[in-house]
Order: sequence, then C-alpha cells, then structure tokens
Amino acid sequence: AAGAALIAAHPYSPEQLAGATRGTAAFSARPELAELVDRYELFNRDTATWKSLLPCAKDDAAIVAYLRSARPAYLVRLEDELSVAA
Repeated sequence: AAGAALIAAHPYSPEQLAGATRGTAAFSARPELAELVDRYELFNRDTATWKSLLPCAKDDAAIVAYLRSARPAYLVRLEDELSVAA
C-alpha cells in the first residue's frame, strides 16, 4: 500500500542466528511472515559478487512492480579479471 516491494534481506535460519551479524531470522522463525515478502535476498556482502538483473525499465515504479510480480529475477556473477585469474 505504501508503494514499495518488501525484500527479506539476510534471511538467516534460527540455527545460523547465533553466528550471524544481524538479527534477521524472523522470516525463517515465523513462516506466516512469508506472505508479506515479495522477494528474498539470496546473496549478500562477502558471500558472493552476484547481482540481480530485472528486465524492466529503470524507474522506481517499474522496479517495484517487477519485484512484486512472480516474474523471474536473473542473477549474474560480476568479477574483475584479476580476482578470476588469482
């Protein structure tokens, strides 16, 4: 209703929470919250260099509409040549 898409960032499981740097296990601990979420973050910070690509216009309304939809988001791994060769 506020014009946003809800992304569950860092959705740790309760078992991982003890070692997690953020206390965001609510989406795992309370499955009833899942109906409120539009998308889940798969990778974050130091775990990977993946980026999400959305085939939509580069404007706020189009991005929010796409994230709220059931259409797929695409993941692309971005690495610089030096880190790949090392």
